[in-house]
Amino acid sequence: MSAPSLTPSKAGTSRPSPPREAAPAPPGARFARGLRRNLTAHGFLIGAVLCFGVFSWYPMVREFFLAFQKTEDGRTTWVGLDNLATVVNDPAFWQAWGNTALFTVLALVLGFAVPFLVAVVINELQHGRGYLRLLVYLPVMLPPVASVLLFKYLYDPGYGLLNELFTSVGLPEQQWLQDPDISMLAVVIASTWMNMGGATLIYLAALQSIPGELYEAAE
Repeated sequence: MSAPSLTPSKAGTSRPSPPREAAPAPPGARFARGLRRNLTAHGFLIGAVLCFGVFSWYPMVREFFLAFQKTEDGRTTWVGLDNLATVVNDPAFWQAWGNTALFTVLALVLGFAVPFLVAVVINELQHGRGYLRLLVYLPVMLPPVASVLLFKYLYDPGYGLLNELFTSVGLPEQQWLQDPDISMLAVVIASTWMNMGGATLIYLAALQSIPGELYEAAE
């Protein structure tokens, strides 16, 4: 921006003239500056899109087309809806749907109820809330493989901890993952334990945001 110049007025005195505005940069220069400024963000975005495209979107699109094809002896032929008809007529397909629906219902019920009850208990305590919050969120921080191995040890019919506790109090041993009557519940309990940390902290934050005067008025 140029400095203001002095121009003579009618009375013979000098007064500053208004500064002249600088010429706007051409669109190409503005785009180049913005691109350089956001180069890091664009790099991360492109990397994420490439990862999703290679490992998620491409397999999904490929599997969609493979569903209408049949590969035999290295030769691929188009079969249309024959594969879908084969799957629908398979009794195991409907059993899998039923098991999935049952797991979803049980996981939703326990996934809402258990974190809420745990949050209520922690909120009522006067001491040790920080340690309990860390303990509740610990399963979320554990690798899934470690959690699976932990429950594999707990549910093992030969040397599992749960069967050891059952036999110590005179109860019969259970086939936790082999008995169809209780295996679904055992899997849902493990899934709830591994994922309850985040929901518990959200419920606890909501409970602690309630003013104490409301609790006193309710009492």
